[in-house]
Amino acid sequence: LEDVQTTSKPSELFSKPLDFFKDELDWISGHGHRERAAYMAAERRGRIDPLRPRHRELVWTFREAYLRRRTAAGLLYDWWDLPSAMLDALATDTSPRMYRHVVIDEAQDLPPEAIRSLKNLVQPGGTVTLFADYAQQLYGQRSSYAACGLKISKVEEFKENYRNSAGIAKLAIATAALPHFRDRADLVVPTAPAAEGVPPTLYRASSAADELAAVRTQAAQFASTGTVAILTRSRAAARAAARGLPYTELHENHEWTAESGLYVGTYYSAKGLEFDAVILPHL
Repeated sequence: LEDVQTTSKPSELFSKPLDFFKDELDWISGHGHRERAAYMAAERRGRIDPLRPRHRELVWTFREAYLRRRTAAGLLYDWWDLPSAMLDALATDTSPRMYRHVVIDEAQDLPPEAIRSLKNLVQPGGTVTLFADYAQQLYGQRSSYAACGLKISKVEEFKENYRNSAGIAKLAIATAALPHFRDRADLVVPTAPAAEGVPPTLYRASSAADELAAVRTQAAQFASTGTVAILTRSRAAARAAARGLPYTELHENHEWTAESGLYVGTYYSAKGLEFDAVILPHL
């Protein structure tokens, strides 16, 4: 990044954290974009701030500089380079394919190139079953599965909602009607369940300091008798909200325990975990 910055015109893009560039490299690899023109022309959703053309040019220059350094270090792949590498290998591999049928679960968390590579493991005339919940998508892939090279012959939609309270389902249904989702055929709007949960408590803070004080007071109270999580968009924000309190930090591979106390982390790291109470600051 420093190399590119010294040879480029000043840009606000260079003020972004390194994780921004790492995420964009993963997105490029996960979508199979190998040429600058393909990346420049691609629809890019999932970013809070849209990437303007001049920013994409800088990202691609950064990618080229990174790949030169990686090659010089004798390293061949990052994780999301592997699907493209597998597709290249399959294109020249004349041996019989091993699988008549491939089942792909949690497909919403796979980038398109991974779906394409798995499809190509199937024998001629073989089939693929793909389970995906577009509404649970975490990483901004935002691609239809038809665009991944799948010829969809039969669709089973699971509309009955056995998982959520009525309040959560109503929010999901209202969100699904927003323009952001309107062009996505893969989204299945659920049937609202009858079960009602405990209504959320909304707290309107008079200042940022007031908000954090209220968060910490509530967190300490809940943690004394049960499990409570402070969840935010980033780990740094969650740690800041819990400053001064004893806590356990959540990670995406966190093993769940039912011990009372405070847990902090991102929305993503808490997926699938259970807490007696959840606090969401900075709404």
